[in-house]
Amino acid sequence: MTGALLVEATGPLALLQDLGRPGLAHLGVSPSGAADRTAHRLANRLVGNDEGAATVEVTLGGLAVRATTTAFVAVTGAPTTLRVDGVPTGSHTTLVLRAGARLVVEPPPRGLRNHVAVRGGFAVPPVLGSRSRDVLAGIGPAPVAVGDLLPVGAPTAPLPDADRAPAPTPPSALAVRARPAPGLVHRRGLVDPAGDGLDGQPRRRPGRGPVEWSRAGPGGDRRAAVRGPGPRGGPGTGVGAAAAVRPGPPGHRRLPGAGSAHHGGRGRRRAAAAR
Repeated sequence: MTGALLVEATGPLALLQDLGRPGLAHLGVSPSGAADRTAHRLANRLVGNDEGAATVEVTLGGLAVRATTTAFVAVTGAPTTLRVDGVPTGSHTTLVLRAGARLVVEPPPRGLRNHVAVRGGFAVPPVLGSRSRDVLAGIGPAPVAVGDLLPVGAPTAPLPDADRAPAPTPPSALAVRARPAPGLVHRRGLVDPAGDGLDGQPRRRPGRGPVEWSRAGPGGDRRAAVRGPGPRGGPGTGVGAAAAVRPGPPGHRRLPGAGSAHHGGRGRRRAAAAR
C-alpha cells in the first residue's frame, strides 16, 4: 500500500468495481464488474493504471474522499463538477490530490454513474479473482461506507502524456433492441435504475439457457449486452450506454421477431423496411 483515500461521504451508492470475474458461471457466479466499462477503462488510463484496476463506481454523485498522501485521481462517466478542497473543477481529467486534500464528486446534471480511479488502483483483497462487488450475490468487497480507508496500490506504469479526455453526452432516453433468449419473458416498462433490465428482473423458466438481450442507442450506434443469469437467477452486468441512463426515461424497444432465427429472411426484410 502506498497511501489511502479516507471516505467521508458516499452518496446513494458507491461500489468497488473492476472488469468482473468472467468464466465462473459453472460455479453459479455471474461476471458482475463495472456497469459502464468504457468509463471504468478511461478513468484507469488517465492515471496510468491497467484497465482492470479497481475503481469506485459512484451512483448519482455524493462521494467525498480525503487523501492521506499525494494521489493522482481521475473521474469519468457522466460529466459532472468535482470539488477539490471546495474549488470546482471538471471531470475527465487527471487531478493531483495533495496529502489532506478533499475530493467531492457532485451529482451529475445528466447521466447516472461516475468512476473514480486512483493511480495504483484500489488494493482491496480480491474475491474469486476480482475486486468487484456483486450486489445480487453479495460477493466481493462490501459497499463503500463512511469511515472506510481505501488502500492504494503501487503504480505499474508511467502517467500518460494526455491528462484530459472528451466527456460524453449521456443519453436522456435509450432505444432498446431486444432479441429472444430461452427463458426470458419480455414485458413492457421503463429502463430500470441499475441499467440491468428492461423493467426489473427477467424471469427464467427451469432448464432453459442464460438471459441475454442487447440495447442500442438512437440509430443503433451504441450497443450494450446484458447477460445472466446471476447466482440467484437475475441478470449479470449492464454495460455501455445502458449504464448511463437514469431511472425514469422510457426505453423504446423493438420486440423480437425481426431478423430472428425463428422468422428467417422475412423477419429481416421487415426489419429493414421498418428502419
